Amino acid sequence: MMTGRRPDLATGHAGEGPELVLMHGWGYDATLWDDVAPLLAPLAVTKLEAGYFGAAPFLTLPTRPFIAIGHSAGGLWFLKQNLAHCRAVILINSFTRFTRGEDFPSGQAASILARMSRRLATAPKDVITTFRKNIGDSSAFCHPVTDRLMSGLADLSADDARHQARIMTPPIHALAGSDDPLIPSPLSRMCFENPHHLAWAEGGHMLPLTQPHLCARFIRNIFDDLHP
Repeated sequence: MMTGRRPDLATGHAGEGPELVLMHGWGYDATLWDDVAPLLAPLAVTKLEAGYFGAAPFLTLPTRPFIAIGHSAGGLWFLKQNLAHCRAVILINSFTRFTRGEDFPSGQAASILARMSRRLATAPKDVITTFRKNIGDSSAFCHPVTDRLMSGLADLSADDARHQARIMTPPIHALAGSDDPLIPSPLSRMCFENPHHLAWAEGGHMLPLTQPHLCARFIRNIFDDLHP
């Protein structure tokens, strides 16, 4: 059976129970999960890749049961996909909409993304460096692929998955950072109206990097509930 797993992005064994499929957010790549994935062993884990830094994109979802786990814009990306085989959606530092609107006053101003997109054309490394600095991360990165990053910003500016989140069958479990400078608590609460769907962790926007054990435990608890 085709599972959608690419060998260099997969760990564990696809045995019983849903596969764990991880998607990074804008301005990062699959290595975002390097500290979390080993903590999920021996469960089957596949890391998706948007290709923002030269790696070949890999965005194939499994054709067997899986749990979707998205960080930041990676969570929004999942909400736009066909999740026919998905058993649960886990959103870490993520959201159902990012930009401000009349019915979404806690969102971020779209003008910020527009400025970033314009600067990407001439100074992509500066844009990524500043973005990461603003969310408390100074990690190194490879050469940015400008057109993919600009496309990602356009999606982030336009996408609104609030309706999909309300009607979708797989349950949503959100984990938010108490001091997230990009997704402050009012924005998280507007995205996840049911407080039972939202948990809080001490930390900022990069919980997979700063709190990998907590993220892995959060994921594994949901896996165990689905596959006792």
